[in-house]
Amino acid sequence: MCERINDQHPQLVRKTDVVLTFSNGLIVLAVITTPHFRSLTYLHICNVAVADFGVGLGALLSGAWPMCSMDGAASAYYIANTTCSYSAAMASLLCLLLLAIDRLVYIVYPFVYIKPRTAKLLKFAMAAAWGLSIFSGTMPLLLWGSSTGKCIIGSVDLDYYHSAFPGIFLPVSVISTACYLKIIAVSRDQQRRVAQSWTVAGHKVILPSKAKSITVFFLINTVFVLCWIPFTLDTIISTCEYRSLQRRELLFCIGNFSSVLNVLLYSWKSKEMRKIYRRLLCCGQKQETNCPGNFS
Repeated sequence: MCERINDQHPQLVRKTDVVLTFSNGLIVLAVITTPHFRSLTYLHICNVAVADFGVGLGALLSGAWPMCSMDGAASAYYIANTTCSYSAAMASLLCLLLLAIDRLVYIVYPFVYIKPRTAKLLKFAMAAAWGLSIFSGTMPLLLWGSSTGKCIIGSVDLDYYHSAFPGIFLPVSVISTACYLKIIAVSRDQQRRVAQSWTVAGHKVILPSKAKSITVFFLINTVFVLCWIPFTLDTIISTCEYRSLQRRELLFCIGNFSSVLNVLLYSWKSKEMRKIYRRLLCCGQKQETNCPGNFS
């Protein structure tokens, strides 16, 4: 059986889950309440934020019960929240991949991107990603009582979650990183060509605004991959019998920290996003001078 510890959910993990839920809820509200954010790119951003919100909420609810001798209602409660958290984590992975593909098509194949069929295809891919995530997350419930693994809580084999996450994380992280490396290479080539075309002395080449968004999305993808690598390696190396629950929670907390940083990375290059955050934190008040979110 998996190691179970009588200690309550660690305070560090609980605080990270609270910040994770709040920050991604703020991103969702920013996209929903801003009319000109109804573009395909912001739809990808909203999908990632909704998925990360689900991860944080599921982790918060899972921490409401101590990890010891879970039977009956407590066991079912933990299983349900584990299922929701894993489904949301899967959706976050796939939505980040779709965001990378969206940026790749936008930069490398702009004439393909503007076609209505491309937008419909990407929206269908978003729906498929959520459907696949929910299906994979509920798979142990469909196989309730038929598992033979060693890591079992309430007749549900948690070895499925431990093995499935690396199987999705590794290929998704490689593909999304390759997409951004391709985007960076194409963008630099475009900038070099623009610089060569400016032959009049004294002219300054101004980087297009899309270069800023590329930097932000590349950082989001890089931070996500780096933060989740320790958790993934621990899952691959450690068997269920020798897996420390406290270490797993700490590594999971580090992975979730990447989603906490999203709210900062989105506003790093966007003054408008910072204004929207202040507006939401001030509950729509026009007087921003008295707002605690106004750091100017």
